[in-house]
Amino acid sequence: MKKLVIGIPSRGDDINTGLMQFILKTITTSPYHVTIATSKSNVSAVESVNFLWEMIKKKLGNFDYYMQIDTDVVPPDNALASMIALDKDIVVAPIWHYDEVTRDIHINIHPSNLRERCYTIKTAGSNKIYASSLGCILMKHKVIETFVKANEHPIMWSALLGEYKGVDGHNDNIFFAKAAKLGLEAWVDWSLTGVKHYKRIELSTEVLNHFVEVLHKMREMEDKLEDRTVG
Repeated sequence: MKKLVIGIPSRGDDINTGLMQFILKTITTSPYHVTIATSKSNVSAVESVNFLWEMIKKKLGNFDYYMQIDTDVVPPDNALASMIALDKDIVVAPIWHYDEVTRDIHINIHPSNLRERCYTIKTAGSNKIYASSLGCILMKHKVIETFVKANEHPIMWSALLGEYKGVDGHNDNIFFAKAAKLGLEAWVDWSLTGVKHYKRIELSTEVLNHFVEVLHKMREMEDKLEDRTVG
C-alpha cells in the first residue's frame, strides 16, 4: 500500500471544519495509508511550514506522496485522486485569492511569469506553470528527496537562485523557482474547480459566478430605470 502524508501548517486554532471533513474522507476512503502532520506556530504561516518541512525530512523514505493544504482551503473530495492521476512531480489546485492591498481577485496561478495572473478558471485539463501558491499542493516523494539531496530549504532564499530576477522574496515563489532550478516540473489541475478558500467570504467559483450574475441583474435594472427616465 502506498503512503501519503498530508501536512497542515496551522496557527493552532484555525483549521476549517470543511478541511477536517476532507481529511477524514481521505483517511477512510482513499487506497493509501494516510499520515496527518500538523504544525503549530503563533508567529507565522511561514514558520509553521518550516516545522512541517523538518518533520517531512525525518520521514524521508516512508511515504510516496506529500500533500500540503492551508487551513482555510477546502479541496473537493476528488482532489487527491485527480492530482495523483496527473503523474507529475508537483501538482497544484487552482484557488481564488483576494489581494487586500490592490483589491484584486485572481486565481493563484502564474502561467509563465510572476507578473501574469489568471482571472478566469478553466473547468478541465492541466498544464505546466511557472509558479503558484502552496495552498493546496501535491508532490511526489522525489521532490522532497531532490530538495534534501541539494541541501535546499523549500521556501528560504539561497545561492541556488543567484541573480535570478524572476522571483521575489515571497516564500511560495521561492519554492517554485528552486523546484525549476532542480529540474522539477509544476502543473495545475484545472478540473478541481470546487476548491473553496475561506476568507472574509468564501472564495469559490460558485460564489464568484453568483456575484457576476447579481451584478448583471443590477446593471439590467439600472438600464431599465435609465430608459424610463429618458422616456
